[in-house]
Amino acid sequence: MSSGQELSNPSWKIAVTYQNDKMTDGVGAQLQRIYGIYALSRLLKVPYIHSPLAKVDYQGLKSLEENSGSQDFVDAFNRRFTIKSDVAVPQSYYVVNVHNITPEAMEAITAQAQSVDRPIIVRISLPYGITDAHPACYECCREISPFSHLPPNKEKLRVAVHVRRGEMMVVAANRMLPNDYYIKASLRVSRLLEEMGVPCSFEIHTEIPTKEVELKPGENGIEKSIGEPKRISPEESKIEEFAAIPNATIMANAEALDCLSLFSTADVLITSRSSFSYLGGMLNRKRSVILYNPFWHPALPGWISTANDGTFDEAAFRDRIQALMA
Repeated sequence: MSSGQELSNPSWKIAVTYQNDKMTDGVGAQLQRIYGIYALSRLLKVPYIHSPLAKVDYQGLKSLEENSGSQDFVDAFNRRFTIKSDVAVPQSYYVVNVHNITPEAMEAITAQAQSVDRPIIVRISLPYGITDAHPACYECCREISPFSHLPPNKEKLRVAVHVRRGEMMVVAANRMLPNDYYIKASLRVSRLLEEMGVPCSFEIHTEIPTKEVELKPGENGIEKSIGEPKRISPEESKIEEFAAIPNATIMANAEALDCLSLFSTADVLITSRSSFSYLGGMLNRKRSVILYNPFWHPALPGWISTANDGTFDEAAFRDRIQALMA
């Protein structure tokens, strides 16, 4: 936990923070939790105390191929994604660790706080037991986004497409949307923007193996996610299929921080079933058009849900583009 100037007599009874030593998976998943806990603090009107990323297991496909990780990767994200704490950490306090906070758990902690002589800091792994029922609470995250509020380039809108691959090719292949989904959704976006007289370009953000690699249980970024060695190869990505999308640039294996910046400043974002692009939509300050294929978490207000065949509400899309361009 990060603390500012010490408070000798804190007036608050409960504060929330991220339990950063329990779930150390990918950077997108962890940052979604951190911003979710910040949003939870605003929803419940309790102070937020910032706990930075302590460890990131999956640091991208390059790291996976090399079976290596870097503290520099973690430090770079912590420098960019530090949320100011509302209060300092006092000298004396109680700690309550909660895996997935629920209304019932919060009620019990609130009752406990009335009978103890020190404040309680609630260390939370997952905020979703509350925030998933109130997706509008994430709106406050836009206000503290570390990315610039760039007005749309009306001469050519930028469409970012997140094709989530990487370790999911062997760890959670059932979560991966096929290339065909992204292509059909992109072609629909292209057609609608052309009908509206709005030029656009596409960025295809993905990870492609640079060579055939054997991944083994226990290796960096995989840990215990697989029970036997598995191979991945460049051919599996079938990246050539994306040539069907006009004005598209393949942006493969880019730095994770750069990708998140491009997601968060895009004019249109086609997300994957991934916290990484979900986070990009959360932090997009200009309220861009977010096309969201539902998975674990509900869409934020204004997002447009897509079907698995790449279809979506075209009238809603036109309305959102007109609002963006206004």
